[in-house]
Amino acid sequence: MAYFRVDNINMLYEGKFKEHARLQSNLRDLIRESISLYVKHQVIFISNHSGVILFHSAEKLRIITICNSIMRNIEQYLDVHLSITLSDIQRTLKTYDEVYMQVVQAHEQRFYKGEGVLIHSEEGDLFHSLQMNDLQYHVELLEAVQKKNFHQANELIDKTLLYMRENHIVPRQVLEYTIFIINNLEGKEIEKGARQNMPFGAITANIRKCETLDKLSEVLKEGFVKIEEWMKDSSSSKYRREITEVMDFVEKNYHQKLNLKMLAETLDMNESTLSRLFKSETGINLNYYINEKRMKKAKELLQEPAYKIKDVANAVGMEDQLYFNKVFKKYYHVSPSDYRKKVLQDDEA
Repeated sequence: MAYFRVDNINMLYEGKFKEHARLQSNLRDLIRESISLYVKHQVIFISNHSGVILFHSAEKLRIITICNSIMRNIEQYLDVHLSITLSDIQRTLKTYDEVYMQVVQAHEQRFYKGEGVLIHSEEGDLFHSLQMNDLQYHVELLEAVQKKNFHQANELIDKTLLYMRENHIVPRQVLEYTIFIINNLEGKEIEKGARQNMPFGAITANIRKCETLDKLSEVLKEGFVKIEEWMKDSSSSKYRREITEVMDFVEKNYHQKLNLKMLAETLDMNESTLSRLFKSETGINLNYYINEKRMKKAKELLQEPAYKIKDVANAVGMEDQLYFNKVFKKYYHVSPSDYRKKVLQDDEA
């Protein structure tokens, strides 16, 4: 059994292959032309871009030659890469379902092998789970981008992907990790007041379409070029003046009693107008934003053993410790005391 699939097909569908059925027709013709009439076989399409070829032959070397010919012809005439995973010789069709699942699973090896490759299912290496605690690449990348050091950011991308390759990390987890990085970059920019023409969503969408590590590297490098260009365009990266003024005021006065009325008076605005405008611009409630700022500062202070929890509550503008405990748990799903215990235990470990 030979399982075939066009590489990075979701990106190709957005570009050169708008007519999906036409792609299947072209693939079928090229596969047939690549196989000798004397080799008994059956082509079964699972989708317009993938399927299986059942060869009724025990001449494995000959089948390998045919598969290489299929990949070469498709690349030459369609200008796309197609990868094939070949099963071992099967003596009966009774195990068809089991063999099919094996070749499909083994086909994931192309994530590291690249586009247009022939994979033997029995030689597939095991993937390993990603251990987030072992990595600091996301932290270093965030810092590099915040400093607008995109040369360092690109070097860190290379180091990150090299780590994934050397440790043979599960492909899905590699994509999730890079999406995690992009989402954190977006979050940092939103905190600073970014709002318009943000490139992060498009980059994340492209990451999800990557089927090989090489393509992922390409998408990330192109993505960081777009992020750099976007950051230079200050005219489209800030909230309107009133909102940035609110954010600045909260940043400097989170330790005081803040409410909508006080902020509206400070900006000489109607309360309902300010509330509606803030939600429209940022996507979050003003009170939520204030408490979020307070809880982030509280998290920092709780890491200092010298501060009592009551002192931390007062330091972030909350005199009622019970209310402070409730709000902190809402944001971090753990009580202030339990969070402090965990931090101290981690420091002692």
